[in-house]
Amino acid sequence: MRKPPIPRRSLLVFASTLAILLPFGGGSAALGTGAASIGVASTIANGQTLTGKVHWTATVSGISTNDVASVAFSIDGVSKWTEKQSPYEYNGTNGTLDTASLSNGSHVFAVVATAKDGSTATAAATATAKNPPQSTRRPSISGQLVAGKTLTAARGSWSGPGPISFSYRWLRCDSSGGSCAAISGAAGSTYTLGDADVGRRLRVVVTVYCRLLAPPIGLQAESQRSHW
Repeated sequence: MRKPPIPRRSLLVFASTLAILLPFGGGSAALGTGAASIGVASTIANGQTLTGKVHWTATVSGISTNDVASVAFSIDGVSKWTEKQSPYEYNGTNGTLDTASLSNGSHVFAVVATAKDGSTATAAATATAKNPPQSTRRPSISGQLVAGKTLTAARGSWSGPGPISFSYRWLRCDSSGGSCAAISGAAGSTYTLGDADVGRRLRVVVTVYCRLLAPPIGLQAESQRSHW
């Protein structure tokens, strides 16, 4: 038996439905390409040991530099520097971070890049600062060079991160300050002069220790004249 023809109106509705569905499928592929996303990298890496002055910079990727609003540098969660123009360097064109201003030990160094559309990217690294204390004033000896009198050693002044501890070692030298030998039992910040010191110069070695440093640093001070 011959089937009756499909009404014209039904054909038009069916064709219209296809016309709507096909463009919708093509649009989803275009959306999948997406816009470029911002990325950032830092020159300080995980596990790195930092000593003295280091060059700290950031590199932004994924977008044009014209689309970068700022790059912020922080240490241990505290913002230290913000750069709004390329190249993105800590402390401006100097680009230098003085790690001696930090305590010795682990710190988190992070850079956060922010695009003008508000999107952000972060690069963070845990690195170790390891710097020796610096002497800003040498040790000195004060007191009278008279038998029975006590000399006192001042350890001097030291800058830089702690914790710092000190030790003392007294030396007996000849009249010109040479041929020095350690004085037995003289390991404190004071020393009482005895007969064996007559005609000799006295020196003290002040050694500074810091938990993360090896070897320790020693500086000497010398009495101004021979004991008589």
